[in-house]
Parts: sequence; C-alpha cells; structure tokens
Amino acid sequence: MLRVLLGFGLALLTAIPLGVLVGRCKVARELLSPLVEMGRPISPMAWMPLVIVLFGFSSLGSLFYGTEAWRHPPINRLQIAIIAVIWWGAFFPIFLNTVH
Repeated sequence: MLRVLLGFGLALLTAIPLGVLVGRCKVARELLSPLVEMGRPISPMAWMPLVIVLFGFSSLGSLFYGTEAWRHPPINRLQIAIIAVIWWGAFFPIFLNTVH
C-alpha cells in the first residue's frame, strides 16, 4: 500500500507542474509533446524488465541506510523498481488531464 501511495504521490508531484507548464506555454508543449506521445502508449508492465535491470531489487532503505536497511522494515520493503512502474502508470493520465 505504501508503494502505491509513494508512486502515485511522485506522479502527482511531477505530472501536475509539467501539465500546467505544457498547458500554458506553447514552447514547452512543442518540446514535451513528442516525448509524452512516444512514452504514453507503452504499458507500465512492459517497463518492468528494464526497470529491474536499471534499479535491481534494491529498496529505498538500502538507498538511505546502506547495509543497515534491515533495521527499518517499512522503508526496506519499498523497492525502487516497483515505485518507478507505479509512477509510470499514474504519470500520463494525471499529466494529460492537467494539460487539457
């Protein structure tokens, strides 16, 4: 549950400001629209193998606490790869709704 909230929260923090920028500024729209349209149709689950290769099975606990991550079980359960996939799945609907 915490992974979903964190991934969705990060998507909110990134998609809303970018959506407002693209919705208001023509230059930003021309620069970012091709990137968004290339990435949008790709399913979040299709990114899973690539994200696992990039981030591995590391957790936020190992990122912040290193080898002492086992002492912080809630943070140690937050795998970066899963959070990135949740972010990908939530970013585009929020972004496009903010732009329009």
